[in-house]
Amino acid sequence: MQEGKLYYDANGFPRQYPKFVPEDYVILELAPRYQNGEWVIWNQEFPEEAPEALLKLGEEFSHLKVGYRGDLRFYENPNVYEVAELLQEQTPTTQMDM
Repeated sequence: MQEGKLYYDANGFPRQYPKFVPEDYVILELAPRYQNGEWVIWNQEFPEEAPEALLKLGEEFSHLKVGYRGDLRFYENPNVYEVAELLQEQTPTTQMDM
């Protein structure tokens, strides 16, 4: 998420990312219970007339992305981390000695 940058919402409408408010976010630590499906590579699609160099880049990019087809279940009671608290812990407080 990049504040003020353009993105397209789930309905395909252009929007701008809002100001990042850490108190609005949490991180969930989930433990998978069992899988009923498979992990797949999402292949980038290009028009037939696309240049060979672009096709190679698309193939390379596609192998960086995976998706899951099926039901992925998790154990109940995940660990919940408040982003605001994590950012406070990560704030550097170093002093430079001269």
